[in-house]
Amino acid sequence: MSLTFFPINKQMYDYAVCHRSHHSDPVMVELRKETLALGEIAEMAIPPEEESFLSIIVAASRVEKAIEVGTFTGIGAMAIARALPVTGKLLCCEINPQWISIASKYWAKAGLESKIEVRIGPALETIKYLKEDRFFDFAFIDADKQNYENYYELLLPRIRPNGLIVFDNMLWKGKVVCPDITDKDSVVLSRLNEKLKDDPRVESVLIPMADGVVIARKKG
Repeated sequence: MSLTFFPINKQMYDYAVCHRSHHSDPVMVELRKETLALGEIAEMAIPPEEESFLSIIVAASRVEKAIEVGTFTGIGAMAIARALPVTGKLLCCEINPQWISIASKYWAKAGLESKIEVRIGPALETIKYLKEDRFFDFAFIDADKQNYENYYELLLPRIRPNGLIVFDNMLWKGKVVCPDITDKDSVVLSRLNEKLKDDPRVESVLIPMADGVVIARKKG
């Protein structure tokens, strides 16, 4: 079977990043600049193409209620919130208030603060103790990898039929395909990939974008 993809170089990647909606959004540009100034930890932020991807699928799916597990400096949250209708709401679960202090400045600058609710603390506890009538059309999971499957199992009953769960970092820099790599994060993500492809409750696809993005649609 011949390959149906080709590797891209930095020039092609930069071209792709520049040819997308919101590529010059001044608030997002400023937020990315402050995030990059944090040093190595800035790699936790989603890349520009994934930011636009989130906005498009949220808008196209007519999402009204969304939840994000792992907010960091708020780039993903901004991408989701700007695609919500005026009455839409995004619940952000983040354990570190330092990151929210950065994020909230830019949400306010973008006029999105009224759409975003933040819960500080372990996301597992936040989700467990949500009101029984709290349901979502969309979930984005980008937090501690060892709890990805736990987040999935807690969130799936709260996702409406045909709602979406998006998982970030599902290729984990290629480690999920290396059998000799046995660190806990790689093992958990590899196991979850195997689970999702055969889970009768969802229809899923692993997209080789950024560090690997899985979209899972809850069957009606």
